[in-house]
Amino acid sequence: MTLCAPAPAAAATGVLLAGGRSSRLGQPKALLPFAGRPLGLHLLDRLAGVTDQLLVVTNDPATYAPWGVPMTTDPAEFVGMGPLAGLLAAIEAAPTGAVLAVACDLPFFSPALGALMLALQTETGADVVIPTHDGLLEPLCAVYTAACQGVIRQRLVAGTRKVASILPDLRVRYVSEEEYCRFGPTEQLFFNINTAEDLALAQSHWSLAVDAGARPKQHQ
Repeated sequence: MTLCAPAPAAAATGVLLAGGRSSRLGQPKALLPFAGRPLGLHLLDRLAGVTDQLLVVTNDPATYAPWGVPMTTDPAEFVGMGPLAGLLAAIEAAPTGAVLAVACDLPFFSPALGALMLALQTETGADVVIPTHDGLLEPLCAVYTAACQGVIRQRLVAGTRKVASILPDLRVRYVSEEEYCRFGPTEQLFFNINTAEDLALAQSHWSLAVDAGARPKQHQ
């Protein structure tokens, strides 16, 4: 039986951080063929199941235009400054105050984990809700609110690109492994694709990856 977290009470935007072109893989990670479709579309399907609207952050909008999903790009002054600039773009463009941001290279992202984080944000009023395990953080599978905007801008102006650098100045709700382990093994939930070997491994485990959360209708 599938275990699902309660749906969040407040409206939220599901954000796919489409990233760069990935020189090691030869094409953008969001376009990698995965179970017969681009990986990014799989992730948008999962985000659609637990958020009210979708947004793709990319500095190459023409590539993703056929997907028919709203898009935004890094603020002009911060282009090329990585995921932190992408988060700022998402927060500024999102029609709601909370965004569930997911990197495009997380093939086993669990929508139930996303729903749990959104529900925790609604419950606690935290600025950031972020999973943690083994002393590590997962900042590219987390919830951010509009309250983060000023701090992110400060860090980017200072030349800081590390997403975790914003946390000391914000109200953060850390989500422990014990709270989300029912949605799947940690090493699977946050498995990310960086190489062709990673992609092959993810493909081989796909049959085991129909984990927490419903499978919403597919984007064409």
